[in-house]
Formats: sequence, structure tokens, C-alpha cells
Amino acid sequence: MPVAPLPYLVVIADVIASRELPDRAAAQRRLRASLDSRNAARAPGELLSPYTLTLGDEFQVVPARAAGLFGDLLQVAADLAPVALRFALALGDIDTAINPQQAIGMDGSAFHRARDGITRLKDAAAHCRVEGLSGVHAALVNEGLALAFGRLAGARGSRLPLTVGLLADRPIADIAARLDRTEQTLYKTARAADLYALVGFLRAVEALLDEQLGAASAGGAPDYG
Repeated sequence: MPVAPLPYLVVIADVIASRELPDRAAAQRRLRASLDSRNAARAPGELLSPYTLTLGDEFQVVPARAAGLFGDLLQVAADLAPVALRFALALGDIDTAINPQQAIGMDGSAFHRARDGITRLKDAAAHCRVEGLSGVHAALVNEGLALAFGRLAGARGSRLPLTVGLLADRPIADIAARLDRTEQTLYKTARAADLYALVGFLRAVEALLDEQLGAASAGGAPDYG
């Protein structure tokens, strides 16, 4: 019996209500700079196709694995705040050759599902979901993401960058220095917003996605041959 090929993970994200922004061009410049920073921070092989601005207000990426992905996405969200983003992640096939230079010119069910995810997010006025999971996994992940990103959406002050720091395993003292906040303030924010539980949930979702990609057991990026 032939072995089913491993799926890919695709992310499509867009700026919410971009046409209503008072300075849309400035938001696009900030988004491009943030994506360039994410690409520069990734080690070779971690991105099969890099963070790429595609339609001015939208970007795509094909990561080799899910580990670290939510840290990236929330860093982009923090860089654009108070401008809001929505993120559709999808597991599926890519039928065309992988473009290692830009996340454009590719097609397959992973891209179709991610595009469907963007539509569902728009209809639900939500901020993040995963397509391509089934059964209880799909329900648990997407209900949890609705709660997690709902907790972060529109958050002011240090909540979003604090979450990014916690996902990166930075000590609170280091995060406090970066944000020019006291450690006591950040501990209070983390407890009040349940950020430790939120970070644990996002890491669990990454682990589940990596199981689907076949990456977790390999300890590195999956070999797509």
C-alpha cells in the first residue's frame, strides 16, 4: 500500500479593514519591514517559502514546521498594532514546485484551505483558525484559537509583546527591559490575562501541527524529498 505524502503547512494573513486605514501606505511599509525581519530571524531551512507580501495588505508563508510560528505571527501583529490582522493556517498538499524565493506562484489544497480560512474569519469577525484538521482536533484547536486571539485582539499596552516574549522563552526581566516596564507590572499583566495558559495552548497547537507534518518525531524540518 502506498504511503500518503506528508502535508504542507501554509499561512495566509491579511490586514483587517485595510481600506479604512487613515494611512494605508504606512501600514503596508510597516508590514513589509516586519516580514523582512521575520525572514532574517529564521535559520536556513526553517521556511520552505519565506514571508512574502502578496497583495499589499496580505502575506503568505510556507514554514517547514509549526514550532515558533505563533511567535512569528504575533510579532508581526505587535509590529502593526493597533492595526489588526487575521491569520489562516492550513494543512494540505502543494501541487506545484515550492518557490524558495517568494511565497507566490504556488497552488494546491493547502493554499485553497488557507484562502477558505480567511473567508471564514471574515464572516466570523475572528482572528485565527486552522484548516485541514478533522474531528475533535479541529473543534478544540479553532475554539481555542478564537479564545486566545480574542484575548489578544485589540489589547493595549504590553499584553501582545509580552506574549511574544513568553513564547520565545525570554525571562521576564529581559522582556521588561525591552518594553521599558517593571517586572511586577508584567507579572501582573500575565496573570490577569492568563497569558501563561495562552502560551501553553499555542505551543500545544504547534506540536499538534508538527505531528501532522511528521516533523515532531524527526526533531527538525520535515524532509519533503
